[in-house]
Amino acid sequence: MLRTPPVLLNRNPLGFQAAIRKWHAHPRALVEGDSWFQYDAVIAVNPTPANLFLSTCEYFRCVSLSLAQVGDTVSHMLGPTPAFGKPGMPIETDPGGARNLGRIADYLEPKNRIDVLFFSGGGNDVVDNLANLIRPFEANITAKDALIDERVDVQMEALRRGYRRLLDVRDRVSPHTWLMTHQYGVPNLQKGGFRRLGMTLTKDWIKPEFRRQGYLAPSGPPTEPQLELMTDIIERLMRRFSDMLAGLQAEPQTRGLFVAPTRGVIDPSHWRDEMHLTDAGFRRAAQALRPTLRELYPVWTS
Repeated sequence: MLRTPPVLLNRNPLGFQAAIRKWHAHPRALVEGDSWFQYDAVIAVNPTPANLFLSTCEYFRCVSLSLAQVGDTVSHMLGPTPAFGKPGMPIETDPGGARNLGRIADYLEPKNRIDVLFFSGGGNDVVDNLANLIRPFEANITAKDALIDERVDVQMEALRRGYRRLLDVRDRVSPHTWLMTHQYGVPNLQKGGFRRLGMTLTKDWIKPEFRRQGYLAPSGPPTEPQLELMTDIIERLMRRFSDMLAGLQAEPQTRGLFVAPTRGVIDPSHWRDEMHLTDAGFRRAAQALRPTLRELYPVWTS
């Protein structure tokens, strides 16, 4: 029976170096992303499976360094950001994102022998820019009409450029490293902010913008028609994000990229709040990575 590293996840580079010296035969993973790789994680000797990466670690035996932060966006991590307020809506480069991409490149240097780069990003970009992507509510508006197509196109192109930059850095610095990312699902908008121990610890993420745009009353829960309309709008945006990743995979220069089809395996019951899955939901989503990890690393994937 294979021994599992006692420290699956490190937030400190020194701890990561110590772990790979002790567990040098195990695959090495660099983890960068948003809350789907970091949310509600207990960073301890045996972390609890409270996000997608930690759920993956229940069957994938690796030593990892995590850079993931709650709320991170592709703009913050990789640079490209849509300038919706400027004529022509150019895609600019966030200086902090450019610096962070350089940090990722440093960790990918051959001396660290990173086997897998787990990356999670894009959902926060869409939600943060929702005000720029939807029209104010009008009577009888449909989800298709609610979306401003040219602005959605710019948003998705900014995300594509970010992922492309990440792939190009990987190709240049550590071409053997696999990049593994994931789709997002359709949030359950009946849920609210993050709750633990009976307390609401955060506010809603998605519904406030719909309220400002007139899709909801200033207070109170959504009606069934309102819920259906908002869910359809978000589902269309998440489908566009999945289509963007599929297009990126199909580009001739793309290699070593796996997009976990998590969008198709989670349902409304799997959502803890508006943006995150329950522990059971993350475990279910993690199964979408399992066959590929087992194919790439059969000795280390149960």
